[in-house]
This record gives sequence, structure tokens and C-alpha cells, in this order.
Amino acid sequence: KDGLTGKFLKGGSEITRIDFEDLGVETFQFQLDKEASTYPYLEGDYEVRLTAEDVDNSDISVTYPLKFNIKQEKKFDLVATVTKKKGAPDERIAFQLKITNSGNADDTFTLSARNTPRGWEVDFSDETGVAIAAGASKTVTITVTIDNEAKNGDKEEFLIDITSAGGVTKTQSFTIEVKDDVSNRFKQAPQG
Repeated sequence: KDGLTGKFLKGGSEITRIDFEDLGVETFQFQLDKEASTYPYLEGDYEVRLTAEDVDNSDISVTYPLKFNIKQEKKFDLVATVTKKKGAPDERIAFQLKITNSGNADDTFTLSARNTPRGWEVDFSDETGVAIAAGASKTVTITVTIDNEAKNGDKEEFLIDITSAGGVTKTQSFTIEVKDDVSNRFKQAPQG
């Protein structure tokens, strides 16, 4: 396929020329360049044609097909530096979640909330899916709106499922504790 490059190695060092003795055999390695091996190629079989040519006579050459298979790895990592916050009824609380596509292929991730209590809302900054290139990261915002009837001391855990288009799912939990300063509300209430 276009774009695949590599180098010949002998004894761990790159070589561009091999000297053969009469009817001799030389052993060497062909290594794909790092950029080529991490580039998000489609999964499947590939072929590189290796050509050796006599430096003294260009009419003498041999081409050898080298076949290999690239398997896509669909994997990712999650980092949430803050997973617990406090808030008042009807307040919107935002959490940041960093998704790193540690696989070798581009992927798209969808987020969904599980066990959201009645009266609470969970919203995502990227509703339609988060496209992340292989090796790249993206931070998404998860916003939770606390129920306006939540009571002081209520504590709710939210499970957020992150699913890759490759079918891998991981779960991140976030917790909010309601801290409602009722006495402050009475102080601010109009006198009548």
C-alpha cells in the first residue's frame, strides 16, 4: 500500500548494501518505520516488494514479496482528575473527562449516562460522538444539573459509559453531593 516505508537492518544497524560471497547467504531484517506501523491503516493483508540489485550490473536483480497483516487495536484510556463535587439544587456541575485513543486506528466514541435519578439531567459537550485519531486525546465536558428538589446531604453517583465504534466500553463514575445552605436562602428571601 502507498505510504508504507521501512529499512533493512543487520545486527541492529541500518544497511543499504549487502556484500555476498560466492553462493553465500546473508540474513537481515526489514523493519517498518515507526510512523508506518502506527499509521491508522485499514486492517488486513499488506505486501511490500523488496528488490535487491547488483551494484555492478543493474540487469541482475531479484524481487521478493514480503507479506504481513495489520490488526487494528481498538483501545482507549480515560482520565478524570475530579470525580466528586458538591452543588446546590438546580445548579449545573461540570466534569472533564479526557479520552485517549491508545489504539492504532482512528475511532469514534459515544457517551451515555446510566442510572440518572429522576429530576437530574446529564448532558455531554459532544452529543453525536467524539472522533479521535489514533494516538490522540480529546477532553469532553459532562454537565450534571441537580434536581431542584434535591435535599441537603443527598449524594448521587452517575455512571457514564464510553463506547468506541470498535465495540469496547468503559465506565467512569462521578459523584455529586448536595450542599444546600437553607439558612442562606431564608436570609435572601424578601421580607413581607
